[in-house]
Amino acid sequence: MKIGYGLMLPALLFSRVPITQIPPYFRTQTLNAATMKGHSVPSLDIARLTPIQEQIVVNTRSLRTFFSRIPQDPYVSEGFRFKAIARVTVTDDGLLVLQPHGPLFQSAEINPTHGDISRNYPPIEDKLFADPVFKLIIKKFAQAFHLRANQEILVQVQLIKCSSRLLGKTAVEGIHRDGVIALGIVCLGKRNLLPDAAVTLITDHKREQVLFNGVLSPGQGLFLFDDRSHHYTTDVTCVSNHEGYRAVMLLSYPAARPGQPMVPLKDIA
Repeated sequence: MKIGYGLMLPALLFSRVPITQIPPYFRTQTLNAATMKGHSVPSLDIARLTPIQEQIVVNTRSLRTFFSRIPQDPYVSEGFRFKAIARVTVTDDGLLVLQPHGPLFQSAEINPTHGDISRNYPPIEDKLFADPVFKLIIKKFAQAFHLRANQEILVQVQLIKCSSRLLGKTAVEGIHRDGVIALGIVCLGKRNLLPDAAVTLITDHKREQVLFNGVLSPGQGLFLFDDRSHHYTTDVTCVSNHEGYRAVMLLSYPAARPGQPMVPLKDIA
């Protein structure tokens, strides 16, 4: 089935499948529950896919108190997006090391909406990096893609708000890539959303094969090879007469610093 821009895409997106449903020709395995200093999180369901590398499930309740403090994105004039960023490395011993703060940069070829500009966002607050679940997600991302201690990960926390007067656009650029090798999308929380709001679609590099098409619940996430796929998430829409939001954690390697070249799409036979 050919997937592209236009009327075909929304109809496909709203045919949802559960996160646990993956094609039978992919192998799966389950890791045991992880415990960090007495803090237990659910077991991770791992799918060894190409280009989807892992599916994760974690308990993100401890992160909810941070949502209201994510600053507004100055590059989205409509006022529905909030964002903070940081760059970290993970040592061979599993320790997170914060790297110097700096702007985010993507080429206009990758991001026609906000490309070819250095976007300056405030740093993610230090207290968030003290949360065991937040740290665990970053460590699992580094492990999934075998990142070395000198390879920076860009971490973004992003919140999209909606109301009866405000439509929250999750992906203003449409179906796209981020111009990196490795990408993580983890839903941290949501409130007062319609059941079919924020449907995530992952396709192959040609946008022909659907690899994932469903709603990520809080604590659910996908790690994928961005250089072998495209992704998209539909708008955040609210239950009538309510305000709502969807909070996500985005991870990527390379770390999208100014001067770093965008990673081209792999032409996989």
